[in-house]
Order: sequence, then C-alpha cells, then structure tokens
Amino acid sequence: ENWRATVSSFKTETAEGFHYIRVKPGLLDLFVMQGVITFFIAPLGVLLPFFVEDTLHSTPKWYGFLMAGLAFGVTLGSVVSTVIKIAPAKKGKLGGSALILYSLCLIGVGYSQTVVTALLVLMVMGVCSGLMYVLVNSVIQRSTPGEIRGRVFGLLTTATFALTPISMGLAGIVADLVNHDITLIYTGCGICTLIATLMLLLREGLHQLLSGDDYSVNSV
Repeated sequence: ENWRATVSSFKTETAEGFHYIRVKPGLLDLFVMQGVITFFIAPLGVLLPFFVEDTLHSTPKWYGFLMAGLAFGVTLGSVVSTVIKIAPAKKGKLGGSALILYSLCLIGVGYSQTVVTALLVLMVMGVCSGLMYVLVNSVIQRSTPGEIRGRVFGLLTTATFALTPISMGLAGIVADLVNHDITLIYTGCGICTLIATLMLLLREGLHQLLSGDDYSVNSV
C-alpha cells in the first residue's frame, strides 16, 4: 500500500509540474531550449579525444587542457553572472546573445586548426554556458511558486539526464557513418543549436520570461 501511495503521489506531482510548465508562458520554450543545448553539446565531450588526435594532431594531454579550459570558462561565466548586477530588462538580450555566441563557438571548435585556438574557443563557450546556466536557474526560481518549484526543477533535471546518453550514443553512430569527420559533426550540432535558438528567441513568451517580466498564472 505504501508503494502504491508513493507511485500515485509521484504521478500526481509530476502531472502538476507538466501542467505548470505548459500553462506558464515561455517556460515550455525554456525547457525546449535547455533540451536542445543538452542534446547537441553531448557529442562535444564524447568525440573530443578523436578530434584532438585526428584533426588537431596533438597529444592526449591536450584533451585534458581543453576540458579544463571549458570548465574554467563555465566557472568564470557563473561567477560573473552572479557578481555583476544586470538590469532585468537586459537579461533577455544577454541570454539571447550568450545562446547565439555559444552556438557559433560550437561551430568554431570544429574549424579550429590548432589546440590553442580550440582552447580559446572552448573557454568562450564555457563562459556562455555558465551565464546561461545561472540565468535559466534564476528565471525558473523567480517565475515558479515555491510549492511547485521542486517539481519543475526535477522535470528539467530528468529531461537533461535522459537526453545526454541518447545523444552520446547517436554521436558514436554518426561518427562511424561520416568516417570520423568530427568537424562535420561539430558544425552540424552548432548549426542545429543556432537555428533552434533563433526560432525560440523569436517567441515573445520566452523573451519576456528571460527579461523578467511578470507573467502571472492564477492556477496550477
């Protein structure tokens, strides 16, 4: 009986979270945007060792340097976004600019000819990622009532973790199909992310949500 009650409670709370995401203007678009970023960034880490060896013709230690550069950029972007006070009206433009630059950096990684260039591009990409991470979390916290906030964050985390292994598996299959042309894969992922980003940013609900404008929802 306890097990059935737990399952029933889980189903009810999950359904309430989905309902809120659906009725809250811009929030579903935010989830789609996060899903797109998660899906198309996963191949970067999986294929990076092959990219370092086959395309950049460098030693394995540079794989560590590149991953460290990306992590440093994420940390820097997160710190900057929390230390510097940004006016709510400018958060939408900042988030949109970071998304676009993030997509362009993903394309730029594929066309890097030296490890130094790849390192710089990944650092900039990490900064954009850190800014977006803080912005997305602050937007959800600000726009979601406390009694349902945990369910919304739970759904976002679940979707992210579910998409990552799927994307990684597909990345290996595609790499074999294109004869390990990592530049082509990175470029394709970056273009797909850029197109999806531009389409989502044109939606008024997402723009207003990122800008901090109040879209009240009377019922959940």
